Amino acid sequence: MAVPRPSPHADTRAVLAANDELYRAFESYDLARLDRIWVQADRTTCMHPSWQLVRGWKAVRESFVAIFAEPEKLRFTLTNVGVQIRGDLAWVTLCENISSGTLATRLSGQTMMATNILERGDDSRWRVVHHHASPMPKHNPR
Repeated sequence: MAVPRPSPHADTRAVLAANDELYRAFESYDLARLDRIWVQADRTTCMHPSWQLVRGWKAVRESFVAIFAEPEKLRFTLTNVGVQIRGDLAWVTLCENISSGTLATRLSGQTMMATNILERGDDSRWRVVHHHASPMPKHNPR
């Protein structure tokens, strides 16, 4: 017997809630929260602004440990959020408007473009398997 799937609207709400939890975990510098929201596997990847690609959950987690060593916490205001869902994969595109903290100062208050890819697990929970953020270009080439 097939397991019933949530409605498309319920899936969208669940993906957005998981995406929001990623940023709340980031803002709180809470590794336990990060552990719950990320897929903990070798296929997990992350690319922070100005960083090289980080592969595997252990390395991704360590990248957040390094960021959390910053003396001031980051705050995110998310804008231009879009969600696409195909089966058990979803991707969220958005703009990260970063404020506060020394990292934000180094980023000169730039808005980051971000893509978060999430997987639905066997427990039906959505978890992040990939995060990529990069500075917003100053203009859009045509």
